[in-house]
Amino acid sequence: MKAFGYVRLSKWDEGTTSPQRQRQAIEALCQQRGWELLRVFEDIDVSAFNGKHRPGLEKMLGRLSEADAVVFMRLDRLARSVADFARIRETCERAGVEIVSTDLAIDTTSAMGKAMQSIVATFAELESGVLSERSRAMHAHKRAAGEWNGGRVPFGWRRENGGLVPKEEQQAVLAEAARRYVAGESMRSIAEGLGMHHPNLATMLRSERVIDALPPGVAGPLVEALAERGRTGTRAKASLLGGIARCSECGAGMTVVAAKKGRAGSYGCKEGHVSISRAWLDPHVTGAVLDAVDTGALAKRIDKRRKRRPAMASSEIEARIELLERDFYERGLIERDSYLRRREGLLKRLQQAREAQEDVGIDLPRELAADLTARWPSFSLQTQRRIISAVLRGVEVGKAANHGPVDPGRVSLVWR
Repeated sequence: MKAFGYVRLSKWDEGTTSPQRQRQAIEALCQQRGWELLRVFEDIDVSAFNGKHRPGLEKMLGRLSEADAVVFMRLDRLARSVADFARIRETCERAGVEIVSTDLAIDTTSAMGKAMQSIVATFAELESGVLSERSRAMHAHKRAAGEWNGGRVPFGWRRENGGLVPKEEQQAVLAEAARRYVAGESMRSIAEGLGMHHPNLATMLRSERVIDALPPGVAGPLVEALAERGRTGTRAKASLLGGIARCSECGAGMTVVAAKKGRAGSYGCKEGHVSISRAWLDPHVTGAVLDAVDTGALAKRIDKRRKRRPAMASSEIEARIELLERDFYERGLIERDSYLRRREGLLKRLQQAREAQEDVGIDLPRELAADLTARWPSFSLQTQRRIISAVLRGVEVGKAANHGPVDPGRVSLVWR
């Protein structure tokens, strides 16, 4: 029989499964059985995890017509999951090629060896899972200790004394991107203006590290906007009350729908429960906010602020928990262990924020409230949204009883 050998090493420091030792074991088995060893294919410093491309393995599988058997040292050198092993086994079976490990846990030249294939593959996957869990635990411990796990330094930070410290000019770029997104600008438009690739920017703004580093008045609205507008937000339209107006039926934030050229359209719930004229709701809410200013109520509420405010409001943390749950359950962007760990941390912060947030007043500079009515038309959409968000916790919109003019009773303003 003619045989191919296969050698793999994830890292050079794996002494127990060094390439030399694997080659020796393969050569010994072939010599013992009287097989001709045609060639040993190698993947050195290449992991078998996550479907990463292994050129040596693929070359070998592409030349199976030249051999009768494939020999390797142990199953974990060939594959690290049942699915991966099944793919390789099926490819070899179609080519009429046997697979044999030097520890004889796998040997399709015998009936017992064939019966052991799936069992051994299952245990190999379990062993790999245990190693992965240990690795994740180590990285989590390093993050908690403020250490950097290595790899490419994320945008917005620089390495210093084994950890990461904020890079001011890049932090300013992230804060600007977050504010523009909250104001309703699309992720693609923001990225183009900053010279970035928009999926990369979207990933950055969803990062726990970035959200924690943003100013408190930006982080919460950003999380809410990300949760409401999806992963990239490219279909979102800039609006005064997008995400601030909420459906009374399901609590979801409302966004602009049915907008056509020359027409404002409506605010609608993504589930279709509620919609309301945008041309009616924007001035209605704006008028209520400006009336509060004219009566002096806003200035009084601003003066109630405490000198020390929590780093993040409870509503903002609740929005982060909602975003985290969507990323885990709906989008599958994070693993279960990471989801549970991050959720537990956010729940603790939520409890602390609720305890510290009682009677904290409004987070808005007092000077911004001066002459607000006269200055309102000159403000940017972003500034108008900031003022409304500072004064109102939200705008709840109920279902319409019938067609016709909007009933103001459908709208409830939830003041801070």
